[in-house]
Amino acid sequence: MGMQIPSSVTAELPSISKRSLVNPFAEVAPKEWWYAGCHDPESGTYFSFFFFRMPLLDAARVSVFDPASGGVREFGWKGAFQAGEENGRLRIEIAEKGLGMVYRRVDDKNWHFTMKGRGWEVDLEIKQTLPAFERREDRRGVPSGIVHWLGNAVSGQVLTHGASYRYRAARGYCDHSWGPVPRRVGWHWIAVQSQTMCLVSLVNTGTGAQLYTQVLVRPVPCSVDEPRWTRLDPQAVFGEVPVGSPETTWTAVSTDLELEVRIRQGSGFRERIPPLIPFLVNIDHQESFVSAKGRVRLDGIWHDTGEMFGVMEVHRGTW
Repeated sequence: MGMQIPSSVTAELPSISKRSLVNPFAEVAPKEWWYAGCHDPESGTYFSFFFFRMPLLDAARVSVFDPASGGVREFGWKGAFQAGEENGRLRIEIAEKGLGMVYRRVDDKNWHFTMKGRGWEVDLEIKQTLPAFERREDRRGVPSGIVHWLGNAVSGQVLTHGASYRYRAARGYCDHSWGPVPRRVGWHWIAVQSQTMCLVSLVNTGTGAQLYTQVLVRPVPCSVDEPRWTRLDPQAVFGEVPVGSPETTWTAVSTDLELEVRIRQGSGFRERIPPLIPFLVNIDHQESFVSAKGRVRLDGIWHDTGEMFGVMEVHRGTW
């Protein structure tokens, strides 16, 4: 008998094997995305990529946030990518003239991401070091869920338009989300971490909104304790202030969380389909490289988080 593949690995496989032909005006439609990012303390940069599947098209995006250079290097793509499995594990591929991108599971603990073309050359190995967090549910009778991994070690190189970034065990994050999503929706989402703590919070608005906040505290060296995710009060409130400007400060607050979030560098995009009268897609999406610090309450006791780094997204619109 072969080794059993962990549920977190199988949960990463596509739930939508190909783009769905559904009514674009339906109140709810299946959507799916894979996101990965890493912060490198040595260079002070944050690198990310995502693949996204909706009923009408697929999309991908790659970004390097580099506050020291004063700019965000990014690339966006729309079309139809191939998403499936290879030996029971995830494989996503874009293969067209002048561009190749592959994101795949190598084994139960490792991923590999490569990209070549359009001024980019990327080769990154992603290694899992902490247990995954999984959440699954039935929404409107359709399976949905999220699985995410923090504390990953990311190594490799990113070359883009004359800039070179080399990562050596940078702190990484990756996830997979799937399920029915309302046509009109918005969210605030943050995933940050340090050597000692990992924290994720999502506040989703719209029909069937998702709400969750989790924290993982790494055991001290030589401890016999296993790292575990602890669920906090999911009703976090994100402070509403202008988005994406350097040095902008947000807050994320609940009965178990008091967090101050500072945007180090932000990048946003708008999608309008059709462009003049966008009745199919009309969204504003903001991704920001952030630092965060504050305190969390675990078992009734407040703990300082120290400074953590990662990503925050703000999304709103119709799609």
